Amino acid sequence: MIERFNFYDVYGYFVPGLTLIVLLWLPLGISAPTLPEADLWSALAVVVLAYVVGHMIQLLVRYSWPSKTRKHDEARYWHDVLLDDDDLTFSNAAKEKLFARMMEKFALDARGKGRDEAFQLCRASLVAKKIASYAEQFQGMYAMMRGLAAAFVVGAAFHLGFAVRTLATQLHPYAAKGALVLGGLCTACILAAMLFVLWHFIQSSRLVRDLADEGADKKEERKRAERVRDGQGHALCLCYAALAFAAGIVLFGNARGSQLSAVAVPAIIGISLVPLVYLCKQSHDFFARESAKAVYQYFLVLKDAGDDRDERHPEDSKGKGI
Repeated sequence: MIERFNFYDVYGYFVPGLTLIVLLWLPLGISAPTLPEADLWSALAVVVLAYVVGHMIQLLVRYSWPSKTRKHDEARYWHDVLLDDDDLTFSNAAKEKLFARMMEKFALDARGKGRDEAFQLCRASLVAKKIASYAEQFQGMYAMMRGLAAAFVVGAAFHLGFAVRTLATQLHPYAAKGALVLGGLCTACILAAMLFVLWHFIQSSRLVRDLADEGADKKEERKRAERVRDGQGHALCLCYAALAFAAGIVLFGNARGSQLSAVAVPAIIGISLVPLVYLCKQSHDFFARESAKAVYQYFLVLKDAGDDRDERHPEDSKGKGI
C-alpha cells in the first residue's frame, strides 16, 4: 500500500493526519515519564491511522474551506478567475490562445459557461499524457496546507481545554469536578449540535447535486444552495473545534501538583497554533492559484501533432505572453 502512495496521498492525507495525531498525543507524551516503545507494527498502525484521519480532515474541509477566492462578492475557483478579462496573470494573447485551443480540442467556449468543464478536461489531458506532475504538486501542497490548518484548529482547541482542566485541578478539587461536569454537559450539547448540522449539511449537499444535474437553468439556485452548504460546513468545523476543547477538559487534563508548566505548556502550544492557521490559509490560497495556473501553462505549451508534448517547462515561457 505504501509503495502506491502518490504525492497527493502523502501531502494531502498523511501529513495533516499525522500532525493531528501528534497534537492530540502531545499532552500525554509530555506528562509521560518515558516515551512509548517503537516497533514496526506500531509504526505501520500510525501510518494507516494518519492516512485515515487525513481523509476525514479533507472530507470535512473540502466544503467548509473550498479552494476558492472572493471576487466581486462571489466565491469562485481560481481556474475561473484566472481567465477573467481583468485578471493580469495571463496576457490577453495567451488567454485568446487558450480559448482557441479549448474550443478546438473540447468544443467548449471557456469565455462563458463552459470554463469549469474546459479546465477539468485540460487537466485530464495533461494527466493522460503524464505531464501533470508539476500542477499535481501544487494541488498536493494546497491540500496539505488546508489540512494542516484544520489540524491546527482542532489541536489548539484541545490543548486549551487540557490547560483549563489542569488549572482547575490545581486550584481546588471542587473546581476540577465543576470543570469536568461543565465539560461533560458541553460535550453532550456539542454532539447534539453536530448531528443537527450534519443532517442539514447532507440535505444541502444533495440539493446542490440535484440542481447541478438540472443544468444551467438552476445556476443561481445552485449558487445559493452552495453558500448554505458551505456555511453549514463552517459550522460543522466549529463544532469539531468545540468538541476538541471539551474533550481536553473531560478526558485528559488530570495533571496534579503545583507545577506552572503543567498549565503553561499546553496553553502556550494552543495559543501558538492560532497564527499557524492563518499562515496555512495564506499558503493554501497561493498554492491553489498556482495549481490552476500551472494547468493552463502546461496545456498552452502542449503540442497537438502526434500527441507529442513540448518539453519546455512552463517557467521557461515567462516573458513570452504566458
